[in-house]
Amino acid sequence: MADGFEMTGGEAGCALAAVTLDAGAESEPLRAACEAGFELWLSCLERRVITAGRKPAEAADEAIRILSAIEGALVLARARRDAEPLRAVARRLRRTLAA
Repeated sequence: MADGFEMTGGEAGCALAAVTLDAGAESEPLRAACEAGFELWLSCLERRVITAGRKPAEAADEAIRILSAIEGALVLARARRDAEPLRAVARRLRRTLAA
């Protein structure tokens, strides 16, 4: 993710987040589609968290933390025009998701 960010000159981001923030409040169909996209992503992360050895009862919260960290790192990376926030999150996630 950090490499892709750098290859675009710091312009890469999350299209799903952009649509959610820009149009989600004005269009219920767009908001619902964004929610569905995020829920799919969370579901994938939740399964990976369980595979990594976390208890199923903890997996949903951990998936939310992971997705929030990624999205936050994208925002900070764009503000700084520096991929380091993405790399920092990636380092942490590798430890969290090591199976």
